[in-house]
Amino acid sequence: MNKQLFNKIKRREGNSSLLYFLPLLTFFCAIFASCGNARKLPENAVPFFNEFAFQLNHKETVISTDSTVFSIYEDHWKEKPISVPLFRTISGEPFHIFLGIPFNTNLKQAIQMQALTENKPGYLIDTDSTNYLYTYQKLDSTVTAEYYHYSNNTFLYSLIKGTDHQLEKDTLFSKEALAKRFLNLSE
Repeated sequence: MNKQLFNKIKRREGNSSLLYFLPLLTFFCAIFASCGNARKLPENAVPFFNEFAFQLNHKETVISTDSTVFSIYEDHWKEKPISVPLFRTISGEPFHIFLGIPFNTNLKQAIQMQALTENKPGYLIDTDSTNYLYTYQKLDSTVTAEYYHYSNNTFLYSLIKGTDHQLEKDTLFSKEALAKRFLNLSE
């Protein structure tokens, strides 16, 4: 009798271990499978958030932002009604690319802000009102290009400043080229 009871208890313990093991195995398999779905970060790309990245060109590098470089970005945003905190700085000698994440604003507000400066000489503005806003301005020897990118509820920003002899002829900073540099890693 004791032997029969012992065998029943032993069988139940074996089954309960299996009951704990199967859900745990399923959980780990689900996590492993979901990790495989994420697209890898391409080489020479700066990760943003929400599975977005900014593609660097071969002569560009991410640099630490010192006070001199930050003052260029800060001067650009002086007296503007929207806030775009600086996320990363890229050096591409003789130009800088500033990546920002617009805060507490949207594309419509950015378009309205840029429309106020539209009549300045040498100023170009282009937008589709839903996905992007591109501006280009040549003032004295400085060229400034801005690209606001909105996709999948993610709002990103790039500012490029450099000398006109380099940027004016450079197609890397056209609207089309900048649009291609914002990568959506979830697609």
